[in-house]
Amino acid sequence: GAVSIMRPLCRSLLILAVLGHSSPAGSAPLTSSQGYALCVNDTSCTSLVVESTVINGSIPTEIGTFQALTALSLSAGLTGTMPTEVGSLTGLLTLVLRNTSITALPTELGAQTSLTSLDLEGNLVRAAIPSDVWTLSTLRLLAISEHDVGSSIPSEVGVLTAVVDLRADACSLSGALPTELGMLEAATALSFARNSLSGVVPSELALLGSLELMDLRENLFCGAQSPPAFVLPESFAPCSPPPVPP
Repeated sequence: GAVSIMRPLCRSLLILAVLGHSSPAGSAPLTSSQGYALCVNDTSCTSLVVESTVINGSIPTEIGTFQALTALSLSAGLTGTMPTEVGSLTGLLTLVLRNTSITALPTELGAQTSLTSLDLEGNLVRAAIPSDVWTLSTLRLLAISEHDVGSSIPSEVGVLTAVVDLRADACSLSGALPTELGMLEAATALSFARNSLSGVVPSELALLGSLELMDLRENLFCGAQSPPAFVLPESFAPCSPPPVPP
């Protein structure tokens, strides 16, 4: 379909989050410094992008009326909490929420059972990722770097069997790496740098035949203060010496 900028439906439901700027169909989009909302195939609005360096305010609950959405991308100065109505967008394949001041994510986010890409990098969320997100078996990309999770990686991560790229750098993770990471057989990149992860790196990770990159730098793992970007588990010393035989 034709690409247009700020069709009336999109504009009303996004409460003029882009400061009322609009352009006729076929014209060049506004620059990111002015802000824009872009609807592709706007008859059913399957793809909605809202970007700006000057947008502020919360995401309206009316976002839940965009039932045809398959891709939703929001960035810039959005605040408040993500409305629970996002959970009703069951056709979403891609959800991007980047560099915002959103302070909480709804548990309904875990109801997005069609999602293949979830990007939450750079937000100011100070709560754990909703637990059901770790069980979204359709995800191929999960990116939560620089997103203040402040928790451990749950064992449910093993359900993400389709994930190819898992990025969780600098998001205040602590505790041990779960052995269930060894179930992510499709993974080509696992990145957990600049956290407070500790303990022994699970030997199960050595069985991931598709893995090309594992970044564990700047954590508290046993046997290494700052491991290189790619590390095999056997390169780590055990946390304690083996017992002395009688």
